[in-house]
Amino acid sequence: MAAKFIESSFTDKKQILRVITRDDAISMKKLDNGTTINVTGYVIQEITKEYDLEPGEEPEVFTSILVLDDKDQLYATRSDTFIRKIKEIVEMLSDDNGSYDMAADPLPIRITRQTARSGREFVSCAYA
Repeated sequence: MAAKFIESSFTDKKQILRVITRDDAISMKKLDNGTTINVTGYVIQEITKEYDLEPGEEPEVFTSILVLDDKDQLYATRSDTFIRKIKEIVEMLSDDNGSYDMAADPLPIRITRQTARSGREFVSCAYA
């Protein structure tokens, strides 16, 4: 898989590298509905899955978010709804300059599971 950096709440490039090079992220699908985590930062990236392709098959491309909590646990999801919601929450809590320091003031979010009209389950979040 190839990953392309899109954006991050972290301003320190070394912290971003610490997050994106870890291999111990827990899938948010594995969390119980209603679980609350205190987010200290996130990284959003575009992932291109280039392996196991049949001849002529296009690689799968999707957006993923890595979320770090106040216990140094890393979580991951590719849920577009989760990504949109956490960005909306951060935007609402940001100061007039558009910044919100989650490292100093962790963001409490509640993980929610929802079902799409198609019947597919997906992960979202709400401010806790």
